[in-house]
Amino acid sequence: PASRPLVRGSNLEELITEIVYYIKLQ
Repeated sequence: PASRPLVRGSNLEELITEIVYYIKLQ
């Protein structure tokens, strides 16, 4: 998982998935 999901946010669905996964790690 990327520490900054906004950089990999080429796809909106992928962006949301990265953010949700990052929040769950908090």
